[in-house]
Amino acid sequence: MYGEDDRQEASLHPDSRVRELSKSVAAMFYKSHLKRKDELYEIVFGIYGEFEKFCREVPFQGQPSASNCTAFLVAPNKVMTAGHCISTSYHCSSTSFVFDYNIENVSGPFPPYDRHQLATNDVYNCKKVIRSVNDKSGTKLDYAIIELDRNVEGRTPLKLRTEGKVENRTSVFMIGTPSGLPLKVADQANIFENSDSVFFRTDLDAFHNNSGSPVFNAKSFEVEGVLVRGRPDYQTRGLCKVLKKCTASNCSEGEEVTRILRTDFHSN
Repeated sequence: MYGEDDRQEASLHPDSRVRELSKSVAAMFYKSHLKRKDELYEIVFGIYGEFEKFCREVPFQGQPSASNCTAFLVAPNKVMTAGHCISTSYHCSSTSFVFDYNIENVSGPFPPYDRHQLATNDVYNCKKVIRSVNDKSGTKLDYAIIELDRNVEGRTPLKLRTEGKVENRTSVFMIGTPSGLPLKVADQANIFENSDSVFFRTDLDAFHNNSGSPVFNAKSFEVEGVLVRGRPDYQTRGLCKVLKKCTASNCSEGEEVTRILRTDFHSN
């Protein structure tokens, strides 16, 4: 967390343009964590704060915490995410992509197992990993392009930067599933290090499971990149955990974002 925690519910964001963009962002679930129940899906894994011993001030406690990564729509039947989120045919066969993973679509938890329920019919499966790159020791290029089992209806693929280089100090925001929570927007952030040809660094309030989240230019609303790496999320205070407050000295590397133009999506 850089400064104040800027995360807010994506579907309740005051800017209608941001709310519309969030409709094209999907939560990635292991299939084993979703169970069809009548017209709903039961989330069979994870309540935020249930086991982590958070201090009371940590927000969003009690919400479901089941998404393992984030993805976003780039074509009617294709999504993009981080390469470290999905790479093999096994990962593909065990992953679902869920749109409308928003707080108002979540109810519960309900007995006897304290499980939340999710009201959405927009659940898609992975058909094929078109490309997955996770170069940890070299360029640090990290992204994946996934073909879904069918076209996504009623949602618009996000607009991507197609040329040029984003300027340093550009204001950016992100939509994703921090800590596996329902979609959140993190804004009030900037690019502060822009020299590497593969990725740039930001002060976005990103958390574990935000990997794969689209990072938008706050002026053009184009996707500038894919969130792929970040700093530790929490620190201990007494007997409980609080959000880690990052500064230029203790989080100098910031939150790293693969440049959209370094993916090969436009050649597919």
